[in-house]
Formats: sequence, C-alpha cells, structure tokens
Amino acid sequence: ADILPDANDEFVTLCLFCELCFSLDRTGQGAAGVLVWLPEITQSDLHHIMRAIYVARSSDQAALAEAATRAFDALLTRRAEAKKRLGSDDPLLLATVFHETLGDADYKSRSAKLEGIRLVPLDRLMMRGRQGDSNQFPQIIKYWASSEGPYGKQLPQDWGQLFNSVQARTVEAH
Repeated sequence: ADILPDANDEFVTLCLFCELCFSLDRTGQGAAGVLVWLPEITQSDLHHIMRAIYVARSSDQAALAEAATRAFDALLTRRAEAKKRLGSDDPLLLATVFHETLGDADYKSRSAKLEGIRLVPLDRLMMRGRQGDSNQFPQIIKYWASSEGPYGKQLPQDWGQLFNSVQARTVEAH
C-alpha cells in the first residue's frame, strides 16, 4: 500500500526544535521539552536562543557557560506560569487534550488560549535502537560545536549579552 500522500506540498523540512513543537506527544513522551509562559520571546527566537545556550554550556569558556546556564534556569522558571494557565507544563498532556477532548470549535480557537505559551527544548533526544534507548543530544551538541558544525569556528561574541538579556527579560516579565 502506498503510504505517501499524493501532494508533495504536505511535506515540510523542520529543524530539530521546530519538529518538537509539531509532535507534542512524542516530545512529552521523550521528556524533550517543557511548556513555559514566554510571550516576550517568539518560538523561533527561543529556538535560536536554546541552540546558543546548549553550545555555550558545552564550551570551555567558563563565564559564557555560566551565563548560558543562568539564562536556561531563568527560562525554566516560567514553567510555573504555564502550569497556572494550562494546568500543566507537559507537552504530552497538551497533545492528549488536543487529540482526545477538544471538539472542532475548541480546537480552532486554541491559539487564543495558547498565546504566549512556548516549548523550551530540553537537552534530550531519545532514540530507540538495537541496544535500547539512547540520548542523541550530546552528539548533536558536539557536532554543532565541532569544526564542521555551525559554531565550530568561533562562538558568537554577543552570546554573553544575549544570555544576560534573556535572564533580565524573563525576570522582568515574571
């Protein structure tokens, strides 16, 4: 049986973090992300920030790694507001509600309820293999920071400022 749809426009290439947003059930099952209340930062900007945070945390530049960790911790403090607004910060629970309990009218109006909710990608990407489950995220970070990866030649000089800004913005708005 042909399992592919007839129209090729039904396929889209997504980055690792964007894919998590479109697969909330798998994201929750793999503990690969959490929901936060973060209306001051767009989802796409958050993805760029999270890539920077993870690469910087793995770097040998202690001050930059510490700033990245502080920014990460500040972002995670916003889980509490997501829990208050949605009843949970678990993407699996949100996906379950979407699939099992929302009628068509409620599903169509979901964006109003979810306005300002973001998915913070965590440093986990579990893959099932012959040897069992393994977290592939450390290898992804190694590639991103390698000489072949996008950040291997030099870490951007403005990342320290970016992390301080994230920390300040999340604390201010909270």
